[in-house]
Amino acid sequence: MQTFLSRIPRGNFVRLGLLVAALAASLPAAGVYRYTDADGNVVYTDRPPAGRPDADRVRIAPPPPVQPPRSVPTPDWQPSPAQRARDERINERITLQEELRRELLQAQEHLEQAREALEAGRVPRPGGRVGGVMVPSRLRKAYFDRVRALERSVTDAKRQADRAARNYRLMRPEN
Repeated sequence: MQTFLSRIPRGNFVRLGLLVAALAASLPAAGVYRYTDADGNVVYTDRPPAGRPDADRVRIAPPPPVQPPRSVPTPDWQPSPAQRARDERINERITLQEELRRELLQAQEHLEQAREALEAGRVPRPGGRVGGVMVPSRLRKAYFDRVRALERSVTDAKRQADRAARNYRLMRPEN
């Protein structure tokens, strides 16, 4: 079942609202009357009271015209020194945030490369084993030195990525 309001297109509600607002604004122009009743109370009404010759019509000044807000700066508009300083601080902060973000991405990339190098370095190279057919083979000292160095590079890269992440978090704007 459709009601009267459901048959009105949505765009017409805006027009209807504007019409009601315009009519409401024109009501004071219709006239306001003031008189004192039998108990001595002052009464204001929009209709002339019947049998009250002492009712005065009150003049209500129209409201001042509404000026639209200046949302777009005029061509001759110049920001104040305080506004320029604030804009400059904001731009510096944005630049620093972008630089810290780049550092974070580079540190994360470096960490990923160090981890891949460690995984590849765990595989013994040809000639990295000592031993033969009769003696069980074992890895040479150079293998263990290489793996330890790769593990240190992963640890250093992790520390650097953590530091970059902390610096970036400290400069990030509040949500």
